[in-house]
Amino acid sequence: MSATMDAAPGKPGPALGPIVETAGLVHRMWLIPMRDAYFASKLTTEEISEKSRCNGVKRLTSKGKVSELLRGAGAEGYPRWYRVLALHDVLSPSDLPLDRLKNLWIRGAEEAGRKASWIEGCLNDVKGQAGATSTGQPVIFPARRVLRARTVVLVVLSLVFTMTVGLVAYSEYLNLNNDIRSIDEGQNLVEVRAYIRVRPPTDTRNTLRVQLSRDVPVDLFSNTAVGRRESARAHDVLFLACRGRDDFLIAGTSYRVKEHWLKEFSTALPEDLNALPLCGTQEPSASTAPQG
Repeated sequence: MSATMDAAPGKPGPALGPIVETAGLVHRMWLIPMRDAYFASKLTTEEISEKSRCNGVKRLTSKGKVSELLRGAGAEGYPRWYRVLALHDVLSPSDLPLDRLKNLWIRGAEEAGRKASWIEGCLNDVKGQAGATSTGQPVIFPARRVLRARTVVLVVLSLVFTMTVGLVAYSEYLNLNNDIRSIDEGQNLVEVRAYIRVRPPTDTRNTLRVQLSRDVPVDLFSNTAVGRRESARAHDVLFLACRGRDDFLIAGTSYRVKEHWLKEFSTALPEDLNALPLCGTQEPSASTAPQG
């Protein structure tokens, strides 16, 4: 039977009017099969009202409510789920199973501008009644599926970002606080425990400026730390004040760097290194405080 028919042959009472023009597209998608089932049933709207009882209570309170429901009319503009479910229970349209009806009803409610709280409230009203879901699982609406998917993506991205920042911070911590590592110095492994921070001395006269091409170990000789091995960072600029037997003193500090490191991994020329005075014989000059 066509859903555009106003009445079926043999049905008593006034003919059922057409679907109202204000009914949305998705609303019509579930309403038309309902109307087809109504015309095929030969039931009157009053009989449908009587058959809509659940636990002795009529869910479709009058034939007028049934007529409104089948036309997509009514003061609410879009019917509540319990009314639609009651009509489905009575008519049982073969081409509109309950799960499809529920999905279309939810989409139609969204199309009609109903809020998710209204939709969820309508579905919760019929839990435990005929046709209600028995799984107890929360209802997820199409619009909410998108929101939930976006939320999951944002959470994952946030976790990835946090982990990345944490790894970078931890890596920097290892560099600055010196996770113990080793440098191959001939046949020996030399532990490098920290990077030093060297600032230029206030007076760079009588010093030799060199720039490192890689990390280079340095030794600290002071009253509080004898023989502590640390490291100068690649691309650091050092100012050498004087030379010892096989090392050079970094101006303004108590740090010394081995000659072979400078010759291999810095801009220093052998003749410039040899031109530096022996430590203890150079003229005093202004310098910065020892740094570490």
